Amino acid sequence: MLPLYNELVAILEAAARPIPPRHRPLFLERVAELVKSWGCEPGAGVYSRAAAQAQRELLNAPVVEVDAPHRTKRQPPRSPYRRRG
Repeated sequence: MLPLYNELVAILEAAARPIPPRHRPLFLERVAELVKSWGCEPGAGVYSRAAAQAQRELLNAPVVEVDAPHRTKRQPPRSPYRRRG
C-alpha cells in the first residue's frame, strides 16, 4: 500500500506546482471532491484525472476586458533584408 500512496502524493505534488501556494489547499479539496463524486476505485489514474480537472478549473482566469488607450497603427520597422517582388 505504501508504494501506491507515494505515487499518489507524487502525482498531486506535480499537479500542484503551477498553482500558487495560497490556492493549493483549494486544489487538494477540489481533487478530493471530484474523486468522491465519481465513486470510482481510487487509484493513480483517477487521481491524475481529478488533478488535471481541478488544475484546469483553478488556472482558468476569467477574461477581463480593459479599455486600452487608442494608439495609432504604426508600420513595423523595415528590415534591410526584406524580399523584393
